[in-house]
Order: sequence, then structure tokens, then C-alpha cells
Amino acid sequence: MRLRGIAPRLSGGFATGEASTSWNRIALEFDRIAADQNAAFDQATVLNGREFLALASMRASIPATIRKGYWSTFSFQWEAFEVEVFGDHVEAYRFDRPGVDVTHFDRAPGEPFPDALLAMLPAP
Repeated sequence: MRLRGIAPRLSGGFATGEASTSWNRIALEFDRIAADQNAAFDQATVLNGREFLALASMRASIPATIRKGYWSTFSFQWEAFEVEVFGDHVEAYRFDRPGVDVTHFDRAPGEPFPDALLAMLPAP
């Protein structure tokens, strides 16, 4: 399955083109972070992260960066918005107001992402 110019590791390959190159960079960084033996990611977190990557590549602008979160999580960061992916939930952080708005969404691998989270993603 091709996803908006990228075929993440979920589907076994990468596409070409300017937008896909940026998504490829994010996908490659995801793989590098997931492979870090010191981070000790559990399988559910890696699966949730891969599924979020696939979703984001279809529904969101390219994040500025992806990094390991404070815990063994994946943090996708846009200018004033961040999504942190855990094994059993996702947290969305908004920084465009005084303070930080945090929204928690229960989500296990294989389940649909909540519509409220989809609505928060930065548009492509």
C-alpha cells in the first residue's frame, strides 16, 4: 500500500519525490530510534508508533522531527504540536496557548485512532 508518496517500513519500501524524501527521513529515524537497544521499547509501543507513522503520512504535514520521548515512546513534533505514542495510548500536546494542553487517547495497536486526535493533526 502506498501512502501519499511514501511506503513506510510497514509496507516494505520507500517511494521517491520531495515529499516522500521528508517522510522517508521520518521513517528512517523512527527505525533508528526503535532499534536503539538502550531504549528498550516494548512491542506494543513500536507497533503503535508504526501505525501512527502510516496514519500521519496520509493525514498530516511532515513533522519537524521525531525523537525518543522521555519514556521509551515516540515523539512526533510539529511547530506548536506534539504527539507522543505509547504502547496503550497516545498523548497530544498543544503549545500554542499559555501553558500546555495535554489530551490523552486510549489506543492499542490495531485499533482505529480516535477522530478527535485526527482532527488535531496539522494539515498537509
